[in-house]
Amino acid sequence: VDVETGAVVREVPRQGIFQQLFPSPDGQYFCGTGNVGGKAWNIVRLGLESGELNPIHVFQSCTPDWFPDSKRLIYSSRPPDQKAHKGYGATQLWMAHADGTEQHLVYGDDAYHVYGGQSSPDGAYVLFTKSWPTAAAQRRREHPCSSCGCPMPRPSAGIAGNCARCT
Repeated sequence: VDVETGAVVREVPRQGIFQQLFPSPDGQYFCGTGNVGGKAWNIVRLGLESGELNPIHVFQSCTPDWFPDSKRLIYSSRPPDQKAHKGYGATQLWMAHADGTEQHLVYGDDAYHVYGGQSSPDGAYVLFTKSWPTAAAQRRREHPCSSCGCPMPRPSAGIAGNCARCT
């Protein structure tokens, strides 16, 4: 849509992409999250000129984005057969070449779900968001203040104590 006039300039069939659509820095592709090939929550690449849809990662993935070189994607994925979260697994940060090859784990922590990965302008670093820790991880890492009950770091000796407000 032309921003000045509001006129539709071009339409591209979404082909199962339902959210998180981002253009590549070079303007050749979009990446997004879509339901394709009978599977839900996949990372796909859509050619802007050709309209060709290529699955990048199939199975429980979301929040894709581009590296500045337009040759790599970063995305969140929850691989199957994980033991964390009673078999549900933890969402991890992955990257792949834009054609779907060379997929590998960038960051994962069984205590957290990781989403929204983005590359630094030079492609050397990524940033992302993490969920609150799971209940089990929270119990391992924190204990309640003896006075007010707020969560505070678990002392290494396991001794109960008060938070800074109650001390």
